[in-house]
Amino acid sequence: MTSIFIKNIVLLSFAFAPSFALAQQNDSTRMDSIIHSLPEVFVKGEKPICKIHGSTIIYDMSQLIKVKNIDNIYSALGEIPGVDYQDGNFMLAGMNATVVIDGKVSSLSSDDYAALLKSIPASRIASVEVSYNALPTMHVRGTVINIKTKKHNSEHSSIEGEINVLYSQSHDAAFREGSSLLYRNKKFTVDFIYSNKNGENYTVTNEHSKHFLNGEYKDVQSEEIMKSKSFSHLFRFDSKYTFTTDHELEIAYQCGYSKSRNRYNISGNILGNMNSSKYSWLHDFRIDYTIPFGLTAGAEMTYYNIPERQLLNSSLSSDSIHYRVYNKQRLNIWKFYMDQEMEVNDNVEIFSGLNYRTSINHSGQDYLEGTLVLNKYPESTYTRQREDEFNAYIGASMKLNEKINLDASISANYFHNPMWKEWHLYPLLNITYHPASSHTILFALETNRNYPDYWDMTDFISYSHGGYNEIVGNPNLKPSDDYHTQLVYLFKNKYQFTTWYNYTSNYFIQMPYQLHNRLTIRYQNQNIDFQQQCGIQIYIPLTWTEWLDSYFTIMGVYVNEKASQFYDIPFNRDITWGMIRMSNDIKLSSHMSLSITGKIRTKSIQAIYNLPASGNLDICANIKLAKNKLSGKIFCNDILQTSSINPRITYGNQNLKMKFACYRTFGLSLVYKFGGYKEEERKKVDTTRFKK
Repeated sequence: MTSIFIKNIVLLSFAFAPSFALAQQNDSTRMDSIIHSLPEVFVKGEKPICKIHGSTIIYDMSQLIKVKNIDNIYSALGEIPGVDYQDGNFMLAGMNATVVIDGKVSSLSSDDYAALLKSIPASRIASVEVSYNALPTMHVRGTVINIKTKKHNSEHSSIEGEINVLYSQSHDAAFREGSSLLYRNKKFTVDFIYSNKNGENYTVTNEHSKHFLNGEYKDVQSEEIMKSKSFSHLFRFDSKYTFTTDHELEIAYQCGYSKSRNRYNISGNILGNMNSSKYSWLHDFRIDYTIPFGLTAGAEMTYYNIPERQLLNSSLSSDSIHYRVYNKQRLNIWKFYMDQEMEVNDNVEIFSGLNYRTSINHSGQDYLEGTLVLNKYPESTYTRQREDEFNAYIGASMKLNEKINLDASISANYFHNPMWKEWHLYPLLNITYHPASSHTILFALETNRNYPDYWDMTDFISYSHGGYNEIVGNPNLKPSDDYHTQLVYLFKNKYQFTTWYNYTSNYFIQMPYQLHNRLTIRYQNQNIDFQQQCGIQIYIPLTWTEWLDSYFTIMGVYVNEKASQFYDIPFNRDITWGMIRMSNDIKLSSHMSLSITGKIRTKSIQAIYNLPASGNLDICANIKLAKNKLSGKIFCNDILQTSSINPRITYGNQNLKMKFACYRTFGLSLVYKFGGYKEEERKKVDTTRFKK
């Protein structure tokens, strides 16, 4: 059956000349560690799509999105070679990538930042800079995707904007409306952005658990149906005043509000229902000041509040749960920075700086009257955590000769919270080598440390799937240390070959375990000894005719994960998985195009999960009207309903199968652009006979 499935996918992929797109499925247990969607790598353009500046690859976004009607920055990033979106984060060649706008790192969460990127029109992009090993001037270590917005160079003022609407229909309908307005003159820029999302969602999760309890296996089968309604609002104001060249002041403010209500019904061996409601408020204020002699300073203040109420009633065997709780988290974050760049000569630039971040996390669980869990009355808990982080760095960028560029730096980092008080040094090395005009090799070597989320480090407990699934915090969770090296080869600035190796000690991941003393599956983030992976990625763009462009991507990854202490089933597992993609953009006319995409991925693993093979096929028709001011697209994603990954566990005494409902999605989007200054053509005065 599997071979027939894969064969059909391959045939359809070649028949329709597809590429690959991202699809995600939500699950009721909030299992962060399960991959519900596949990585994305997109390639575009027969002409050179990028250029190299030092250790940075600068992509020409007009080449990457010239055929598709991409209406926002978030979608545009998916067209960059090597970029994918997985578990709430952008990924690039196997590593988490931080997305920034005009070199400014934000304190926003991944969800809030994704909402911002979806609200900014793609027409604002001038270029995108990809750094596999970002310099410390970015205030973030690791891989960085820097979105450079267009600048206003005209002497004249201009007003331009966009209005966009999106309708999508899977099992239920969802809508997104947005607008933007941009005023610019020679010195002053003001940008307003507003977006609204609303709709309903429907998911079905089936679990079949063979639970080893008191020396025997008990069969637990259940089905959970979730129905939800949600809406959100986002507003952003950004103003910039330019005094002179390289002397400017920028002030930005963003606020957001969202609300969701979920209803769960559980049937089978577990009987129950749960209602939950969640609200969130966000306020973010930022100021940046740049002085002509290379000094930049700034500050950012973020406030985030997300209260949630859960009401759960369920029964399993002889146990019952009456769970009534009010979860809350409030974050206050302050960040300050100062950077100095100095050009010593045409071949050497020195940079240095420092930044400081402090945050206070107020989190708690208030159990309401009548809460009874396993014949016990749980006590309400509250925690207040403060974190302080200070970072200082110095480094240099050097052009050694016409063929070799080098970046080197050292950063000293101090991190303090109730559990850790640590100093660390982070060296960085980038080498760019141009052996010939059509060949470029980039080498990167870096170290980094990742810290768990605030909520994951508490001792709070929440429930899902009728209370059979128990999500538990871990106050003993340790940060992970990453060691990464990467080699990128570019031929004619369009064909790419990438290989990498990454080793992470104290790697933390959420894993399930069927307890042996009661009918409960416990989900908890835990540290394992290490995760290591090495991978190869190749992509080739081809132009068959003036109306047909094809793009091929091949990826192979070896993964090894080891946990010497994981309950009574330590593991050391490894696998090599692969992915093949094709993509075709078909130009039907000067105003119409068709994009057909598809992918196949082999089976993989994650901790004790087995992840089966999967794939998907998408199609999108694009049209531009009214002198390209009005654009629209009609799309259908996951036509074969095969993108969902249904994990299985058959390791040691653990036996669990999960299946997530998968629905194809139809949709329609429209974007209308208005404004924009164009200097009028005026008849010139005839001066041919004047005295000169």
